[in-house]
Amino acid sequence: NPAQLSSLKLTTFALGGTYLTTKSSSETDIEKSRRTNFDYLAVAIPTGKTAFSFGLIPYSSIGYKIQNISTDALPIYNTYNGVGGVNKVFLAIKKATS
Repeated sequence: NPAQLSSLKLTTFALGGTYLTTKSSSETDIEKSRRTNFDYLAVAIPTGKTAFSFGLIPYSSIGYKIQNISTDALPIYNTYNGVGGVNKVFLAIKKATS
């Protein structure tokens, strides 16, 4: 929060993440999936009469791995992978007022 920079006395940081497990089932199959996400990183540093903060926040993310095996007479193996995303970077600087 940039408004708090004027009263910052110590270096602070925040890091957040998420871990999610999902189980899906039908009459014949049970599937499980796991997802781990990086949610944010923020650092604030006081430097005498000035304080600044910076950080990284994911705006979007893509990550998947899907494997499919057909059960026909001749099995066909399909694998689909995707990774990537867009991140937001921020910087705030607050000069102390006398």
